[in-house]
Amino acid sequence: MGLELLQEVLDKDRQVAYWGLLMVAYPFAAQGAADIGRLLSIQDGLTTRHINQAIIRRMGESEKVRVATRKLLITLIDWHALMRPDRGVYIAAPRHVVRHSAATAFLTYCALMVEEATRLTLKDIEHLPWLFPFQIHLSPRDFDQTAAFSIQRNGPHDLKIGIIAL
Repeated sequence: MGLELLQEVLDKDRQVAYWGLLMVAYPFAAQGAADIGRLLSIQDGLTTRHINQAIIRRMGESEKVRVATRKLLITLIDWHALMRPDRGVYIAAPRHVVRHSAATAFLTYCALMVEEATRLTLKDIEHLPWLFPFQIHLSPRDFDQTAAFSIQRNGPHDLKIGIIAL
C-alpha cells in the first residue's frame, strides 16, 4: 500500500505527502505541531514564549528542545503552516483544503502511525491537533480505492478506520 499511495499523493498534493512523512518520521515534529495546533485552537496568535512553554512542558527543558523547537517553527513557516506577522508572533496560515481521496487516505495512514493506534474514528482524525494546517473531511468513500483499510461502524454516526494487517 505505502509506496503506491505515496506516489499518487506526491503527484496530487505534495504538501500533504511531505507533512505526513515529517510527522511519521520525526515524533518531535508531530508532538510540537500538536502542541501548536492545540494552542491555535484556543487563541489566534502565539508568541515564541507560548510555543516554547508548551513544548518544554511535554519534552522537558534543555537546549536541544529549544533548538529543535526553533527549527520546527522555521519549517512550519517555510511550509506555509504558520505565518509570522511580527517578530516572535505566529498565526495559522490559511488552511490547505485536502481534496483528493488518496491524500485523505495517506493522512489517515499517517494518523494511525503517529497516534500509534490500531483504529481511530473519522472525526478524531479530522480534529487531530497536528493536522492544524489542513482542512480535511473524511468519508468512507475516500478509502474505496485502497484495500489496506478496514472501516467499522461504531454506532449510527461513528465510523472507525484501521489498517488491515497484510
